[in-house]
Amino acid sequence: AERWHNAIRAAIRAEKAKMESYRVMMEEGFTMHKYNYSNSKRSRRFFWSADEGKQLCWGRAKDEDTQSVNLRECIGITYGPVTTTFQRCHTLEDPAWSCFSLLFMGRTLDLTVNHEVAVQQWLLGLQHLISLHGIGSMPPMSTAKFLLMKVQLKLQVAAHQHRLVMGRYLVERVRELAGLGTSTALAAGNGRSTRASSEVAGATDAAAAGAKDCTGVKKLKKKKQHS
Repeated sequence: AERWHNAIRAAIRAEKAKMESYRVMMEEGFTMHKYNYSNSKRSRRFFWSADEGKQLCWGRAKDEDTQSVNLRECIGITYGPVTTTFQRCHTLEDPAWSCFSLLFMGRTLDLTVNHEVAVQQWLLGLQHLISLHGIGSMPPMSTAKFLLMKVQLKLQVAAHQHRLVMGRYLVERVRELAGLGTSTALAAGNGRSTRASSEVAGATDAAAAGAKDCTGVKKLKKKKQHS
């Protein structure tokens, strides 16, 4: 029981340390793309958190033409291009796995972070701030759940590019990989057979040469005996 207790306490400390690193990172800020709520147009902006994590601010640069939202009014956060703002885009200019949205009463704030690590830090970091200050009660997304959803979003895009549903795409990919494995094994087997055949042929030639030499020696002995 004591080991379980210590393990749980260690996990809590690690999670707190991770959230603290996210908080510092969000205060320093990061460049993202913001999709306009009214027309879904995309613009590049610098984002950062302020007021002890109660405000999310953005501008062309830090503290330049600043706009902000109050995270105390935020209901929750969603991952992926699922809001109306994203769905209105005929062609999404950013990967689906880079998209997330902050939900407010009557509107959304739709963002993309086209960076494999930063998108996780910002989504989970903002989720943490919303859990502290927001008014929503959405269940939090764990790191494992985030990574699973990220993989699913990437697979959905790959399947769409092949004009397949994700299930069919996965089946065909597994069959393709299985075929490659079989081909590799057959090629390796054929290579071994070729080498074995060469060795057998070499041994046969050597035996024939040996037999010829023996015959020659016998003839030479008989010749000496007659002379």
